[in-house]
Amino acid sequence: MGKLKFVVKKEEISGALKKAGIDANVDYNIIGSGAQKDENGSSVFGILSCSSSMMAQAQIVFHAKILEGDEKGSFICGPELEKAVNNMSGIGNELTFDYQGAFVEISCDAGSIKLDCKEKMASMDKSMGKEDMLGVIMNAEHLKMAVHKGANYAPVDNMVVAKDTFELKICDSDGSVAMRAYSSDLYKGSLCEVPVIKAGYISGAEGNQASKNISESRYALKCRIMDFVVNNLDEEVVQLMFQKSTVSIKSGNAVYTLALLERKFPKEIEKIFFDRDEISKVSLSKKELQSAINLALIASGNAKPLIFAIQKDGVEVRDIFGKSKVKVPGEAEGAAVDEIGFSFDQMRAILAKTHSDKLLMTTQGSRKATYFFDDVKGAVAFLLPVKVS
Repeated sequence: MGKLKFVVKKEEISGALKKAGIDANVDYNIIGSGAQKDENGSSVFGILSCSSSMMAQAQIVFHAKILEGDEKGSFICGPELEKAVNNMSGIGNELTFDYQGAFVEISCDAGSIKLDCKEKMASMDKSMGKEDMLGVIMNAEHLKMAVHKGANYAPVDNMVVAKDTFELKICDSDGSVAMRAYSSDLYKGSLCEVPVIKAGYISGAEGNQASKNISESRYALKCRIMDFVVNNLDEEVVQLMFQKSTVSIKSGNAVYTLALLERKFPKEIEKIFFDRDEISKVSLSKKELQSAINLALIASGNAKPLIFAIQKDGVEVRDIFGKSKVKVPGEAEGAAVDEIGFSFDQMRAILAKTHSDKLLMTTQGSRKATYFFDDVKGAVAFLLPVKVS
């Protein structure tokens, strides 16, 4: 870790630190590579960061002009580095970093700040093994959609899988390869299936294509970490590489490595989303449904169940005491259902993830699953009813 001094555009370093900020307590290792970028002397630098749980790691590339010192020098700072850069970002267009061993001084025309440096930081064991790897190339927007729509529900602590967990599956869908993201606690759940451009196994030993059935590929991940990653993808296409214990996600100047979880959802949960024997369905206005739910909440309080009654001309939404009754108009098909009880919180979570003006609701009956669809193709959420009395 020799001395190093460089100047960098504030938007360059601020953007790189934002992508590397996996959690609030992350450490940053700034590493010079010595590789020249252009005739102006700009060099390639890297930021290596690791989450405090050691469940995720980021490698972000940025460019800066070395003024003096070791071109391959490096230093480590804590989470205060991003805070300092963000607070200096309103002063001037460039920041100068001067690493002197025990501290790094960050300065601009208006002032400076000195930050203590660390001797070491945590890191993941992300070595590439000899096992076969599954490579996936897909549209970044499709990956975002899969995570945002499929990883909605974190199971409770004592259920079948760990809290804050969802599952990714690479599968065959109508003759094409697709990615399926879903999560559930058996009482509620969501799923989103999106297309991929290309997927296949690569032999870890030789780097050649390996013949394995991709439809058996299932991986469990942390929702919050994956949500951070997909929100920081800035290229049109993203590459994923699944190994036995990790997945690497590459997009532009960023590579994220995430730990895979050992525990996965029981296969029976996936069937809940597809084995739908609905007896009725109705399309409703999201805005009108939200208003009806809000009135029922005012009337009875959050602790009581919300009651839906599906009728030919729409859905009546009421509270358990009958103080609030609102007809949400819609053309229903199939059988009428007198009453289905839902949790207020769960119903509001459904609406929060609905991005269209209309919500299609289908049900298997008052004691079975009810499904919700918006205009995102391949996305579905379900709720199991709660007791009305």
